[in-house]
Amino acid sequence: MKVIRVDEAQATTLEPGRASKPLVNIDVGAKNVSVSWMETPAGWKSGQHTREVEEILYVLSGRCAITSEKERVEATAGTIIFIPPGEKHEHENIGNQTFSQLVIFAPPMKR
Repeated sequence: MKVIRVDEAQATTLEPGRASKPLVNIDVGAKNVSVSWMETPAGWKSGQHTREVEEILYVLSGRCAITSEKERVEATAGTIIFIPPGEKHEHENIGNQTFSQLVIFAPPMKR
């Protein structure tokens, strides 16, 4: 068993105002899943992309929109979004505050 405290995990700055904390990954012995805490600043938007793995987002705070070629979903705290492998999509912070989420990949993305 491994216990990970989010407040003690080391954050990595991805770009100004955007950070990630790997929580569960190969470093703690996970072979089939990875979990990271991520936050993005107000106004941030990703480009369109696809992943070769399942992506699950659990919104912790703020407001986001996930847009695929088929639909746009707006979400707030307590929402879970599943994005299947190969689905083109983009993420956007549509609120006026920092948006935070847990990002789960199964299987883990290759480093």
